[in-house]
Amino acid sequence: MNNNEILKQQKVIYNSLITYQLNNSIKAIEDLQEQTAIMHFSTELDNIKLEYHYLLSYFKNGTNDPQREIIFSSFIQRLFVIADKIISEYRTRNDVNLYYSHKRNKIKNGRTLSILLNEYKKEVSKLNLFDLNDYTSTIEIYKTTEILEFDIFNYIWTIFPAYTDDIYIINEIFENNTYPTYFKELIISAVMMSLFEYYDERLFLILVKLYNNDNPNISLKSLISVVLIAILHKERILISNQFKNIFDLISDNAQFSNDIKNIIYQFIRSWNTERITKKMEDEILPNLIKISPNFIKKFRHDSTLTEISDFESNPEWKNTFENDDLTKKIEEFNKLQSDGGDVFAGTFSHLKSFPFFSKISNWFLPFHQNHSLIRNTLQEDEIKLFSIMLDSKFLCDSDKFSFLASLGLVPESQRKVMLMQLEEQNNAINELKTTELQVENKITRQSIISNYLQNLYRFFKFYPQKKEFRDPFKDLLNLDIIKLIVHTELIDDTLILIGEYCLQNNLYTEAIYYLNSIRETYKNTQPTLYQKIGFCYQSLSRYSEAIEEYEKFDLLENKDLWTLKHLAVCYKGLKHTDEALKCYLKIKEFNPENINILLNIGHCYLDLCEYDNALKYYYKVHYLDETASKALRPLAWCLFLMKDFTTSESFYTKIISSNPNATDYLNYGHLKLGQQEIKKAIEFYQLSIDENGTIEKFIESFKNDFDVLYKVGISKYDIQILLDILVSK
Repeated sequence: MNNNEILKQQKVIYNSLITYQLNNSIKAIEDLQEQTAIMHFSTELDNIKLEYHYLLSYFKNGTNDPQREIIFSSFIQRLFVIADKIISEYRTRNDVNLYYSHKRNKIKNGRTLSILLNEYKKEVSKLNLFDLNDYTSTIEIYKTTEILEFDIFNYIWTIFPAYTDDIYIINEIFENNTYPTYFKELIISAVMMSLFEYYDERLFLILVKLYNNDNPNISLKSLISVVLIAILHKERILISNQFKNIFDLISDNAQFSNDIKNIIYQFIRSWNTERITKKMEDEILPNLIKISPNFIKKFRHDSTLTEISDFESNPEWKNTFENDDLTKKIEEFNKLQSDGGDVFAGTFSHLKSFPFFSKISNWFLPFHQNHSLIRNTLQEDEIKLFSIMLDSKFLCDSDKFSFLASLGLVPESQRKVMLMQLEEQNNAINELKTTELQVENKITRQSIISNYLQNLYRFFKFYPQKKEFRDPFKDLLNLDIIKLIVHTELIDDTLILIGEYCLQNNLYTEAIYYLNSIRETYKNTQPTLYQKIGFCYQSLSRYSEAIEEYEKFDLLENKDLWTLKHLAVCYKGLKHTDEALKCYLKIKEFNPENINILLNIGHCYLDLCEYDNALKYYYKVHYLDETASKALRPLAWCLFLMKDFTTSESFYTKIISSNPNATDYLNYGHLKLGQQEIKKAIEFYQLSIDENGTIEKFIESFKNDFDVLYKVGISKYDIQILLDILVSK
C-alpha cells in the first residue's frame, strides 16, 4: 500500500467507528491487516469479535444489561487502538514523512526514554557545580543538555504505541524537582504533538491531570493542549466512558472558568491573524460588484446597486449589549483582545529560517536565558542590556529566539549603536519593569495562554514541513467539545461571545456555526439572531439561505428598513429582479425621496425592460439631485435603449464633458453607431480602448453589449466589421 491508500483505509475505519458500525469496522481492519501483512493483532481482534457476538446474543434474547453502552464504547476504543497500531507500524517501515523518519532513527539508536533521562539528569546536575556566569565552563554543558532535550522531545513525540513504563516515566518527570521547569513545559508540547499524530488515552490523561499542577505555566500549557487535542480528536474523546467525570474534576479548579474562557477566546482570535484583510480584499468587495448585473456596470461610476454603508451589520444589534452583565463580559472580551492580539506574527514569520528552527523541538522551547543561542550571540555585558527586552511578555518564546538569532547577523558597528541606545534607555526600562511588578507580581495567566498559543500558531503556520501536521487552528471548536469542557452555566455566554466575535470580525462561516448553536440551545431565541445569521449568509454570497433567515425574522417582527434593504440585495444577487423591486418599493415608503432607493427602483425596472417606469424614477432622481447628476448615466442609457437617441445624446454630451471613463466612451460610441455616425462611433470606441489600456478589455466590454445593440437595430454584420476595423488599427 502507498501512503494515499493507507490514509484512505484509515478514513474508512475511522468513519465506521465514529458511526458505531462495529461489523464494518472489524471487516475494514481485517482488510487492513491483509494488505499490510501485519497480522499479530489478529488474536486481539478475534477476542473483540467474540465478545461482541456475546453482546449481540444477549441483546437478541432481551437480556437487560445496564453496562451495554459502556461495553460497546470500549469495543470502539479498542478497535481504534488496533487500527492505529497497524497503521503506525506500517508507516514507520515505509513512510518518508518527518514523524516516521524520526521514529525510525529512535528505533535504530536503541536508547530508551529511561536512558535518555538519566543522561539528561547528569548534565543538569553538572550545572550546579559551575558558576553560571562563566561562559567557558558552562557553554558545552548547555549544548549537551539541548541535544538531549531534542532527543527526549523526539522520543516522546514518536512514542506511539507507548509502553506502560514510558507512561510512568513521563508522569515522573513532572514530579521530579531535578528537571528545569522549561524542560517540563517542553515535555508537555512533546506529549501534545504525539497525540496530534495518534490518540492515546493514557497520554491524554497525563495532560488533563497536569492542569492541577501548582506551576501556572505547566498547568495552562497542559489545559491548552487538552483543548487542542479535544478539537482534533473530538470523536475519540466523546465516546470515552470516563472523560465526562475527568472534566468535571478539573473544572472544580477555581481558575478553570477564566482559564478555559481565555483559551477559547485567544484560540478564536488566532483565526483573524491573516484572514480579515484577505477577506475584505478577496471576498467582500468583489462580491458587491459580482451581484451587479451588466447593465448597472454601464453607469456604476456614480450610482450603486446599494450603498456600502447599507451593507453593514444592523445598528440595532447593539441592543444585545444593553444588559449590564453582558456588557461587562464584552468589555472584558475586548480587553482580552487588545492584550492578546498577535501583532508580531507577520513580522517574525520571516525570521524562522535560522538553523535554530531546523529542530522541531525548538519551536516549542520556552525561552530561557541560559540557552546556548544567547551565549553564542551575546557577550556577557550585552546579556544584561538585552535581558529586559527578552523578558518582555509581549513577545512569545519563538519570536524571542528569532530576535536573538537575527542579532547574530548584525554587524559589530551596528550592534554597538544598538547597545548605546539600549544603555541610554536601560534606566527607563528598569523603572517601567519595576512599576509593572508593583501592579502585578507575576506573569498573568492570560499572558501565558497568549504566549503559548502564539508559539503553536507559528509552528503550524510557518514550519517548512507544516503540511505534514494537522493544523488545529483550521478547525472549529465543536459544540459538543464546548459542552464537555465548559461549565454548563457558562455555555450560553461562551457561545454568545464567540458568535458575536466572529460576526464582528467577518468570520462569517464560523459565526453561522456558533449562532446556529445558540439558536439550538435557547428555547426563546431573540429575533435579531435570524438577522445576524442571514447577514452572514449574505456576506458569503449564499443568498437563498440569507433570504430564508431574513424571512424568519419578518415572521417574528414587523418589516424593518434594514432587513428589506438586505433582502433586496439578496434577490438581486439571485437575479430575482421582480422580488427585489417589491422590496425597494416597500423601502420607498419609509423615505419616498431617498435618491439611492429611487435609483435602485429604476435599475430594477430597467432590468425588467420596463423602460417607461425606469425613466420615471431616473427623471425624479435627476430632479432631486440635479447638481450631483447621479441620474445622468442611467438616464442616458435608458433613453438609448428606448431609441430616443436625440435626448440620450443630450445627457451623454454632459457626461463626456465631465471626467468620462472608458464605459462612458463605449456607451457614447454605441449611441453614435445607432445614429449611423460610423466615424464618430469609431472615434469614441478608440477613446474607450485608450482608457481601458488594452484592446482585450475593450472587446470584452463590447461583446457584453451585443444583445443591446441588436435590440436598437444594429446588425451583427455591422458589429463584426466594426470590431475588425478597431482591432486592425
